[in-house]
Amino acid sequence: MHGDRIRFFRKQKGLSQSAMAAQLFIAPATYSKIETSRTSLVVDMLKKIATVLDVSPLAILNEDPIVVKYSGGPDSNGTITSRIDAETVFHYSKELVDSIIAAKDLEIATLKQSLENRQKLIQQQSSIIEKMINGK
Repeated sequence: MHGDRIRFFRKQKGLSQSAMAAQLFIAPATYSKIETSRTSLVVDMLKKIATVLDVSPLAILNEDPIVVKYSGGPDSNGTITSRIDAETVFHYSKELVDSIIAAKDLEIATLKQSLENRQKLIQQQSSIIEKMINGK
């Protein structure tokens, strides 16, 4: 999950993976593993990434959805503080929805299995009670 947030902030800053790797003094392949969550994110690297992206380490570690404010024009200094295109928003929204659906599917499967196990247990207990009543 942290890799997705890092990718989001990197794209928002307009950096390529190669440029990001160069600023972190690591190989592009190593950086790619961080962004795709194929390697653990150690504290020192988290701090370096946050510094390059101009965000706090907590912004990267936060599990809440990313909220982007965009006023559509420059601020009083003439600079745009945040810019994001619709395709990026759609991509991250789709990823979020897909992960929620996957979690719910897993929850449903777990609940179905639990229900089946309880039904089997009830059948076994009913059989035992019936045998006790009939004296067998």
